[in-house]
Amino acid sequence: IECTHGQLLEAISAQASSKCDAFSPQELANTAWAWATLRVVDRPLLDAISARAISTLIGRPGAVGACGRKQEDFRPQELGNLAWSFAKLEYQHEPLWEAISAASSSTLHVFRAQELANLAWAFATVGRADLPFLDVIASAALNICADFNAQDCANTAWAFAALRVRHRPLLEALSAAANAKMRDTLPKHLATTAWSFATLRMEDLPLMSVISAAAIAKIESGRKFDPHSLASIVWAFATVAVKDQQLMESIASSAHTTMQMWNPQDIGNIAWACSSLNVGDGPFLNAIAEAAMSKINEFRASEVEMTLWALSRLERLDSAERLGTHVEATGQLSVLGFGALLGAHEQRGSLMGQVAWLWRAAGGKKGDGARCGGALATAALTSAAARLAMAGDAVGARAVLEAHRDWSARTILGGSRGGSTTAFIVGDGDGDKDEVSDPLLRRIIAACGADDGGGGSGSSDQGPHHADVAADLVEILAEEPGTALAAARPDSKPALLLHFVRARARPGDPASVCAAVEAFAGEVLSPARQWFKIVGGAKAELIAEALRDAPPEGVILEIGTYLGYSALRLAMAHPDRRIVSLEVDPTHALTAQYLVAFAGLAHRIDIWSGHSQDLLRTLPAHYRRPEGGSALAVAGVFMDQCGSRFWADLEAIRATGLLLPGAVVVADNVLKPGAPLFLWQLFAGRGARDFEADVLSVEEFAMPGVEDWLGVARLRRRPAPAEGSAEAPGGEEGQQVAAEGAEADAVPEVVHDLEWVARCCRDRAESAGGSVSFEAWAAHSAEMRARLAELGIAPSAERKRVP
Repeated sequence: IECTHGQLLEAISAQASSKCDAFSPQELANTAWAWATLRVVDRPLLDAISARAISTLIGRPGAVGACGRKQEDFRPQELGNLAWSFAKLEYQHEPLWEAISAASSSTLHVFRAQELANLAWAFATVGRADLPFLDVIASAALNICADFNAQDCANTAWAFAALRVRHRPLLEALSAAANAKMRDTLPKHLATTAWSFATLRMEDLPLMSVISAAAIAKIESGRKFDPHSLASIVWAFATVAVKDQQLMESIASSAHTTMQMWNPQDIGNIAWACSSLNVGDGPFLNAIAEAAMSKINEFRASEVEMTLWALSRLERLDSAERLGTHVEATGQLSVLGFGALLGAHEQRGSLMGQVAWLWRAAGGKKGDGARCGGALATAALTSAAARLAMAGDAVGARAVLEAHRDWSARTILGGSRGGSTTAFIVGDGDGDKDEVSDPLLRRIIAACGADDGGGGSGSSDQGPHHADVAADLVEILAEEPGTALAAARPDSKPALLLHFVRARARPGDPASVCAAVEAFAGEVLSPARQWFKIVGGAKAELIAEALRDAPPEGVILEIGTYLGYSALRLAMAHPDRRIVSLEVDPTHALTAQYLVAFAGLAHRIDIWSGHSQDLLRTLPAHYRRPEGGSALAVAGVFMDQCGSRFWADLEAIRATGLLLPGAVVVADNVLKPGAPLFLWQLFAGRGARDFEADVLSVEEFAMPGVEDWLGVARLRRRPAPAEGSAEAPGGEEGQQVAAEGAEADAVPEVVHDLEWVARCCRDRAESAGGSVSFEAWAAHSAEMRARLAELGIAPSAERKRVP
């Protein structure tokens, strides 16, 4: 009856603790279950139960215990209840869990469905990824999956998902069992099942359809969903990229009136999901914004980031601006949250908005760059100056850099002086600084197309001479002997790199900057066995060589700028081309912009902040011809972002129509951590019809003994005819060709399994405090190479045909 009568429980606890040595397994399990159900953590009692349970589990059945009673075995139900109870109370005692694992491994074949589910749930709850034991649980569950009810299916799937163990045979069996039982189950079991399969990237469309139908039926019948279940279902569908319009409308209608009662995690998750699925329901997203504002002080950084990203994709930025301004004022604006706002203003062409957020990121007039990191403060103000200068606002550009050196600046955002987009008044308030008397500023003003007497260049018909502006920015940056970098965090790679490059490289010399970046990798990071994700050495030469075969006209598009090294290398290797680079992390993007400006190539390299799925859709609008239409044509693509996005981003590029016939696509790290889906599509899937593909083996830069591959593909000048086109066969022959094509496009399960292996390794390398040793990377590369070879994917000299 869940009555927590303090004195009664204390009395029972005292008696039970003193008599535990005489307890049978059933009595141990029942006592633990009672305290777990009441959520009472009584450490002395739990220690006593644990000690007795361990002695029973590892003792000899039938032997006489200390109190004269024969020791008994734990029955499956008792063992399951014991494990469930200690997990519920978060009791982390290593010997107990080892004893439960050892004792139950040989008897799991006689466990019932609920007992297996409880045991799996318990081990996942305490975070014990005991892979041999989980394999035994999976084998036992496979034999009785038909007996699992919806809750058993949900709990077992959750356990494997929480521990990131993708046991495909078990998950397929659980899916089959759950399909027939989803309609009559509780909302939380629907949500748990959806979350689990999505977390493990099991794109089980039949199961998701069943979950969708069951959720819609429950919502329409008036059944109340708790917020966490609604958010988990939407998150799951977004994670596996299944846009179910009817489900989204039902959930939006159900959640709209209750949003104020949602917790921050659920608000952030549903905001992210709506954005990922391109759900443009303005009223619903505005309701999310209002709910977020009312409890923003409870939000974690990741929840703020997800919510800001969703709101920044609305047609109007009012909600995103209000939320962003509020969290910035309270010191809660993280780097990625700032990036969502900066990217939104970039994509809308709002220079004033960009400069305003860059100024805020750097700490405004107080110079409090630590709010988003000192390294970001340096790069943010450099980026603001470059953007103003390239737009023709010479006074604003110089004033930003002066303000960076002397934080006594006052700023007026949203106004203008003499046509300047943003007016910065540098000084102590006694009078304006005579900027025009500065020879360097006069040169910037001239480069921007204005005369010496004005306070800006907005009226110029000529526009800025970008090469001259870039040269003057180099001189400005060279003038400042590192004072702007003083606040940078010492443990930040971008900050350390900026210090190192300024000390080693010659301003205006891109080759010198690249050499300094390589030296930083070799002298600073490599001795500490730290990987620096740049494409130097032999890799850089192979990439440049591959892209030389691209059509003579058009830009090179880079996805994944990181810190700008590869963009500089590409610009040097292709002096007649513009480099357009995309980067999701604003710290990386702004650091890259700083290095590009320092190298003197700000006029030839464009770096855009934001998610590739957003930028690839909006990029053509930023390169317009005067007579109309986009001037952007892509001759080459270098992909260096997360490998799991390679294929989706390549399809998005093709959908824009920007990729020229004969265009060359080069993708890095397709073996380590790996991009199996991308490779399979190019070698055997949809991409094989339109691209000629190969992989090049090369040693990873600054990682001796570790193999990686570059994927290289060329768009055929006359791709295979699309289904339904005039060139495609019609009638029965056309239907047969279409059917064969659809079957060929079906991605083998082994490819999805390899994607999961690559994802897990990537996550380990990128997690906070996580790292992968060189030896582990080498072993991972060898495993990926062997498994890809079974699919017929290998360097051309080694390739064999797989039936």
